[in-house]
Amino acid sequence: MAMGVPAPAAEGFDTVVPLPDLESDPVLVMDASHLYLALDNQWAGVFTLDGAQVATLPFDSRVTSMSLSPDGSSIWLSSFTSRSIVAYDTATFVEVDRVTLPAGTCPVSSVQIGTQLLATNVCATGADEPRLVIVDLAGDRTPAYGDPDIPGASWLGVSPTVPNVVAGLDSYDPDNSFTIAVADRAAHLIAKGSATGQKPAFDPVADEIVIPTNFYDTSWFSVFTIPELTSAGRYDAPKVAGYVHEAAFSADGEWLAAVSSGEVGLAFSLFPRTVDEPSWQYALESEAYWGIALDADGSVLYAVTESDVGYQLHIIDIDLADPPPPLPLLPGSIEGRILDPYREHVDLGHADVYNADKDYLETVDAEWTGRYTIADLEPGDYYLVLWNGDEDTLWDFFPQWYGGAPLYRSDLARAVTVAEDETTSGVEVTLPWLYYDMFDNVFSDDIYWLGNAGITKGCNPPDNYLFCPDDYVTRGQMAAFINRAFDFGDPGEIDFVDDDSSIFESDIERLAGAGITKGCNPPVNDRFCPDALVTRGQMAAFMTRTFELVDRGATDFLDDDGSVFEADIERLAAAGITKGCNPPVNDRFCPDAYVTRGQMAAFFHRGFENVVFAAAGVESAAGAAQLPDRFFPGSH
Repeated sequence: MAMGVPAPAAEGFDTVVPLPDLESDPVLVMDASHLYLALDNQWAGVFTLDGAQVATLPFDSRVTSMSLSPDGSSIWLSSFTSRSIVAYDTATFVEVDRVTLPAGTCPVSSVQIGTQLLATNVCATGADEPRLVIVDLAGDRTPAYGDPDIPGASWLGVSPTVPNVVAGLDSYDPDNSFTIAVADRAAHLIAKGSATGQKPAFDPVADEIVIPTNFYDTSWFSVFTIPELTSAGRYDAPKVAGYVHEAAFSADGEWLAAVSSGEVGLAFSLFPRTVDEPSWQYALESEAYWGIALDADGSVLYAVTESDVGYQLHIIDIDLADPPPPLPLLPGSIEGRILDPYREHVDLGHADVYNADKDYLETVDAEWTGRYTIADLEPGDYYLVLWNGDEDTLWDFFPQWYGGAPLYRSDLARAVTVAEDETTSGVEVTLPWLYYDMFDNVFSDDIYWLGNAGITKGCNPPDNYLFCPDDYVTRGQMAAFINRAFDFGDPGEIDFVDDDSSIFESDIERLAGAGITKGCNPPVNDRFCPDALVTRGQMAAFMTRTFELVDRGATDFLDDDGSVFEADIERLAAAGITKGCNPPVNDRFCPDAYVTRGQMAAFFHRGFENVVFAAAGVESAAGAAQLPDRFFPGSH
């Protein structure tokens, strides 16, 4: 085994052959029984299809190209640093021919058509200098030259279906662009066009060529007819792979292999003929690739790669029924802004991110302009809670935040879908008001929480900069508060005779449909009394039904024994939603007193803190906590 290449090491469906440290880029060619791999400045190795090295082909310079003769009996080695092009017998691996070109010729690649050898001349840079050199192997071998406007190709290939046609891809133009050209065996130009890729592949059964194409951040495999070079379709490259490099057909033409690189390292894809979506893909965490080949029926892929462990030859068995794990998707992002009620930006903005299962993921800080970007998100569905301020700053707007835990409501937790390698833009929120009359009020924290949770809008529409904490609450207003907090669904056929002219009609009927109210005139209960004031006892009943409170043991006030709401009052107290009405003793509840808007804010605030958040196990948004489905969009 020449040059000491280690034996293959099988790793599942991917057999790895370690290769020696190289001073030049490898080149890979395959025939029906062997792999030919240029591995160093002065030799190429011959390997069996299972990865065992069987011979060495010596050369006097760096090998930049290898190509098989038309009948496959020999393989040509060439180099742009040497004027010699050498042929080796593919059965005995001994030198059988040598062509030496004139001085000043740099044959980076060469191919044989019939008895003619065509070689590039990348050292020809003048406008009138020919780029292709032709040597008649059956004649006197005096070099002839092709059309001057044929580019000096870095890759040459012979069409297997169109006789006497060669194609070249050039990446050595002065402007560093790629040019594809098709010529006849006399190096007369047939067609020429632009390209943005490298290492094409001839279709073995159709008059077509497939060229890797990269245009800014988009990549694909372009298909062109031969010899006209007209567009004939494309194969899509996986987004996650980024930059496409090379394509290779199976001998029967039924499969196309492709290699691309990007965030996953290297991605190998297998396409059925004429199908633009791959049937099989495989990713390797390698830094670079140096060639691919596909066996006759598309069942084995060969690839030369480079990583931090060195160069490797991969022999990859392709089983469509048992494919490798799917390629990871490219991450996407979300961007938007957070505005105050005056549609001006906030300067302490934050975005809390939750996954589709409503588990907390992260908090992203906005810029001082209120704009935020949440990057590196796996494609999928998310919820966002957008807020402003910090836990110690009352003057800042932070709508869903209390005690380190966010409050979710259908109009506050934003449902956002993130697509692969795309940005979901324009996800913004306009935060609610601060109320001018909430400060220096005993219920200021509760009022602030209630407004920012979207449960109240204010008391002086349409401006709504006041809360009116000392005003009493009507039954209609109470229906609106509860419905905004819980977003109840369609009530069905429920209708009260006295709410048709009320602005709260929809809230009232949704409340009744949810079983929170029965009416105000038992036993008939065909009226709701929307303008009647709510007593503290009635409020206890509303809260008990809304928060589904249960009996937690004896909690007794001195003044509720004769009240129809006694059980509700005591459940409310046991849940920590009420403390009483005569602080600091608080041994009375005052069930017949009317409820003020400030008191109502405290009831709701404590209800969510002590019942909803506690039941969900929420202590901090950073604790990956979950809240009930009814606090998210689409749950009703």
